Amino acid sequence: MTIKWLRLLDYWIGRALCTIVTGLLWIRRLFPTKGAELAHPRSILLIKLFGIGSIVLSLPAIQTLRQHHPQATLHFLTFRSNAQLLPLTGMVAPENMLTIDNSSAVRLLRSGLHALLQARRLHLDAVVDLEFFSRFTALFGRMARPGALIGFHGFHTEGLKRGNLLDYSIHFNSTLHTSRVFMTLLQPFGIASESAPKALPRLPPAPHFRENIAEWLRQAGCQTPAMIRHWIAINPHCGDLVLLRKWPITHFQRLLTLLLEGRADIGIVIIGSAHEYQAGETLRQLFASTPLQERLFNLAGKTDVQGLIDLFHWADCLISNDSGPAHVAALTGIPSIVLFGPESATLYRPLGAQVRALQLDLDCQPCLTIFNGKHSHCTDNRCLMELLPEVVAQEVWPILAHKEHRA
Repeated sequence: MTIKWLRLLDYWIGRALCTIVTGLLWIRRLFPTKGAELAHPRSILLIKLFGIGSIVLSLPAIQTLRQHHPQATLHFLTFRSNAQLLPLTGMVAPENMLTIDNSSAVRLLRSGLHALLQARRLHLDAVVDLEFFSRFTALFGRMARPGALIGFHGFHTEGLKRGNLLDYSIHFNSTLHTSRVFMTLLQPFGIASESAPKALPRLPPAPHFRENIAEWLRQAGCQTPAMIRHWIAINPHCGDLVLLRKWPITHFQRLLTLLLEGRADIGIVIIGSAHEYQAGETLRQLFASTPLQERLFNLAGKTDVQGLIDLFHWADCLISNDSGPAHVAALTGIPSIVLFGPESATLYRPLGAQVRALQLDLDCQPCLTIFNGKHSHCTDNRCLMELLPEVVAQEVWPILAHKEHRA
């Protein structure tokens, strides 16, 4: 199912269900029972359905929760497409991942009910809803029968209509970086935001990752990789969440021309998911019948999350739209140039000292926020169209020079 349909379901059906459940909870609270013991929890479920990038930004909070409560078993609910990341970090065991398949309405319903039954059998001390204002996740958390449900609350925000399902309502501070916002959800456990780790965990590459990448390149038509000294990964996609975040393909064409003509020892790989392969081919075909195409390869769809991590350990630099891969890259330390437009780099930039977030300073930025449901009336994303390829290219040359100096 598309993001648009998921949001419509959450709005129309979710509002009605939240109203009903809130009424039932009001009756139940007339007969109070013993509250949850959050000082020594044994079983905790965290929920984050949307966005692998947001899951990366939640890692400091998850790591802190593990450090303060090592006796607790952490479970995590997410969409199936995001399920590979957390087990790689070691923070959540593979068998403790609960997943929902959102590829169709039938699968969404079936897998959602299955996940709910799994959650109810866990005898949860707490559910932490990491979604900002999702009705579905609040309902799921309530129906999982935890000792306590923790989540963000709008308080005086108009029009939310999510009911009153939470046991611990945490103020959503829209001025903080998202990783710090997630830390505020740990307050009911007695954990202060200041205790967050200073850096993300580093994920290692897989054994023999260089041989695997060499095979991917061979399949993509790379005949002479030895002539290339520097590899740059390009992510021209932005997922399906917000298409306004996409830098124009003509800008990517101009940027690749500047890079490939600027140095004869540069090779470029296009990354992305399987359904983005054709878009990568469209970009590559813009260089058809030119010598530059011989150093441009489309690896979209070749990699899972571990494969992306391998590529980021291998490449010298990443240039990416504001999207999930830019955040996954922060787990490897690769120098990254991330292009921000309708959303705020102040709030969502990937973590890490090697990240350069590029964003203009137009009066209309940002136009996408949590409070408008990531919807915008904009049909002319000047915030990205006026971010010129020449500016991005000038960020690349020092990175390559530093690589050569260290070598």
